[in-house]
Amino acid sequence: MILPALLPVIALTTTFIFFLARTRTWRESALFALLICGLWIWSITELLSPFKMINFWTVALAWDFLILIISIYTLIKKNTWQISSLPIFPEKQDFFFIFSIAVIAITAFSFALIFPEQENDALSYHLARVAHWAQNSSVLPYPTHINRQIYAAPWQEYAFLHILILSSGDYLVSLISWLATIGYILAASLIARELGASPRGQLLAAVITATIPIGITQASGTSGDASAGLWIASCTFFFLRWMKTFKWKWSLACGAAAGLACLSKPSAFIILTPLFLEIVWSKRIFRKFLIQCITMLMLALLIIAPYILRISSTFSNSTFALSNHVTVKWPAIDAIPMNIIRHAGTHWNTSSPEINTVMNKTLDYICKTFGIPLNDPRTTFNDHIFRFDLPSYEETTTGNNLHLLLFMLLALLIIFRQNLWSVKKFLVLLLAMSIFFCITIRWQRWISHLQLPLFILAAAWASAAIEKSSLNRFRFWIALMLVLAGSAVFIHGESKNLANIPEAISNKREKQYFKSNENTSTMSACAAYIKGLHCNNIGLEIDESNREYPLFPLLEASGINYFRLEHINVNSPLSRITYPLGDFSPCAIIIFYEKDKDAKQFILDNKLFVQPNDFPQKPNAMLHVFVPQT
Repeated sequence: MILPALLPVIALTTTFIFFLARTRTWRESALFALLICGLWIWSITELLSPFKMINFWTVALAWDFLILIISIYTLIKKNTWQISSLPIFPEKQDFFFIFSIAVIAITAFSFALIFPEQENDALSYHLARVAHWAQNSSVLPYPTHINRQIYAAPWQEYAFLHILILSSGDYLVSLISWLATIGYILAASLIARELGASPRGQLLAAVITATIPIGITQASGTSGDASAGLWIASCTFFFLRWMKTFKWKWSLACGAAAGLACLSKPSAFIILTPLFLEIVWSKRIFRKFLIQCITMLMLALLIIAPYILRISSTFSNSTFALSNHVTVKWPAIDAIPMNIIRHAGTHWNTSSPEINTVMNKTLDYICKTFGIPLNDPRTTFNDHIFRFDLPSYEETTTGNNLHLLLFMLLALLIIFRQNLWSVKKFLVLLLAMSIFFCITIRWQRWISHLQLPLFILAAAWASAAIEKSSLNRFRFWIALMLVLAGSAVFIHGESKNLANIPEAISNKREKQYFKSNENTSTMSACAAYIKGLHCNNIGLEIDESNREYPLFPLLEASGINYFRLEHINVNSPLSRITYPLGDFSPCAIIIFYEKDKDAKQFILDNKLFVQPNDFPQKPNAMLHVFVPQT
């Protein structure tokens, strides 16, 4: 059902028109519209969840109500409709910039529609938790072997939930990330405006932001980094506007965006901390506008409070999400310099094995000379090993080497220039955010996608810095190189690339969640067998890293009208949680085994389950089916 899924789009458009009619610029209106719809998604989800009323009709009525209220208020309110005139870009290079942004946006939009998600995190908990929420009509915790389904920051999945329910499928869920990408591009151009960039400089900010390689991969993904980037960039813009005007509308918007940012990624709290410390540092502003400062903080806390309360009551530790081997184990002052080098070095992989070898040997020599461990366990996620290697184009590991090189060069040029107070001040803020990020978050192989918000803010700063530096004469060539570097993602992407479009269009969507055809056929055969059993209650035992989500669309594709999929034998704090839908007694059990396991029977609640003889289960298959012994 595509038409009901258009309700959020209509609501977003209606809200945009409302703000546009209130004499704001179209970019500011777009950010406010996104913010209102983001808050609406959060509020409706949290309000309906305790009553287990999240279903098609309640979600559709909620969006209808928002459209109605905004439409009525727009019509009865006196509107001036004074839309700020669009800047004119007479130079050919400006049309090239606009064309480049359009091509990147359209291609990313196509990828989001055509390609189903294959990234492991998306299928193990991002989309899997959404499927469970839709099944349970609630986002309350439920027993699961995959703890991240419960404690991971949930805002983007709230948005997925609304789209999944309204469209009865996952075809449109990746468009949330795409829309967030468009939003943070607009926010970056507005930040550049606040830093003194001209209209042409603001357009350059949009180009630099749109060509961030990791941002392009995230634009058609489901990991939540694009949403975090949107809210962090919006919060930064609202903050800069508030620091100039001290109007309530900007402080409220800033607090709301900060809350949504933290609800999208816990790392947003780390990135935004230096921003709000600036208020405390400016004692005069803090004392004079104390009420607004407290309101900003309380609004952000209000937004994340329901999520924090659920996590703290479930895991007895409200910081569980951040302390799960992700944050640096202190004291680690001696290990921080190497952690900063590795965070930056993630983006310095080259296509030359020889150059990579030289850089690895140089880094090893430095570590040996100064007695510094390269992969200190206090600052390293699990057993990840840092090495310079060939460039990656995976959704979570793509590097941004040209962008980082540009930012470093600009910093060196700007720091020695006189005046440029606003640009230098924002540079200091960026450095504070980056350093705070590096001393807090452990290095991990996929750290690049967590750094996306930092690159968005740096892109906004870079455009203003370019206009004030000697590089301004080379702005077209800089943009051209960044466009080419960003476009490479569409060609070399691991699973989503231009060459794979015909295959993705010709094959059924439920057959494409796995890169291996064997895995797809095994799970499809499992779903078909369960349908033949006329079984609706299906138990599941699965490892933390296995892909659960494909079971839902494959079971639906097999023709089962209704089924209930629940985790069984949960051995974690989640085991004491009751099933949201009540007691559960499975008539079939799916178990994701490691390859070296070969059990032939399974006991649950004193009932013996055995492998059926009429289901062809391969010895090393990734899953096995068990049914009650007759």
